[in-house]
Amino acid sequence: MQSGIMAIPTSNNVSELALKRSPLVTPPLGISLEELQRSIHIAGLLQSSLEVNEVLDNFLAATRHMVSFKGARFINEDYELDLEFGDSGRHSTSYNLSLAEENLGQLTLSADNRFSEQDGRTLEGLLCYLMYPLRNALLYLDARKAAQIDALTGAYNRLALDDNLAREIGLSQRHGTPLALAILDVDHFKTINDEHGHAAGDEVLKQLAGLIKSEIRGCDVLYRYGGEEFVILLANTHLDGALLVAERIRAAVEARPIPWGSSRLALTVSLGVTTLRPGEDGRQLFLRTDSCLYAAKAAGRNRVHSD
Repeated sequence: MQSGIMAIPTSNNVSELALKRSPLVTPPLGISLEELQRSIHIAGLLQSSLEVNEVLDNFLAATRHMVSFKGARFINEDYELDLEFGDSGRHSTSYNLSLAEENLGQLTLSADNRFSEQDGRTLEGLLCYLMYPLRNALLYLDARKAAQIDALTGAYNRLALDDNLAREIGLSQRHGTPLALAILDVDHFKTINDEHGHAAGDEVLKQLAGLIKSEIRGCDVLYRYGGEEFVILLANTHLDGALLVAERIRAAVEARPIPWGSSRLALTVSLGVTTLRPGEDGRQLFLRTDSCLYAAKAAGRNRVHSD
């Protein structure tokens, strides 16, 4: 069964393309052996990875042999993806990618010269091979995200922290930007469980996670490390800025007791805050931040401590 392709012209040298492929891709009759071999190569290349950026990178590498362009940009707002490849050019052509009514995102290619009609036909044909590998990569991203979310609080979990901390440290060291880490612990959390039960303890953790999220910035990321301990990763943040965020969280928690039945459970938290040092790895940064947390608790709790 042949797929249907509809091109909708727009202004500024941009065309939008809604692509829908049937599960079985059948090459047109009369295709040359060279074209068939190329198609098999591209299909195999695109199936070699489940990472969105690698799938797109492989697709663009194969496309460069047939269409001249300087760079590309892929956007999928549902997955908060905005990926750029190469450099931008004066002219562009964009494709809205969809499969069985499912939006896969928008791919824009740019070049210094206008794309020809033949370029458009070639790209439309090549994009048909991208649909299923791209959808599989997005599904894999869904699965990875689900595996990295704490079911109780909705915060990211320890697995996500391990992945993201290593990546953020690499970015910080490569670009010379600051990176801060905060570890938060609920003071006397065991007392809440003992006096009100574990259901109350769970509710406290859920409400606390929501409160922390409301106090941190959009670029900060919250993780539940385990038990009543949370970690906040603050990219591109110096120590002074991280201390302001930590103190804001501490004050907000103290000022907002958690409703539980007819009671209101008063909470306080202690936080340790540090920033990345030259040559430091994730384990060293975490241990130093953890030491600051224990210093805050040893000093009387309900406070923020840094080294």
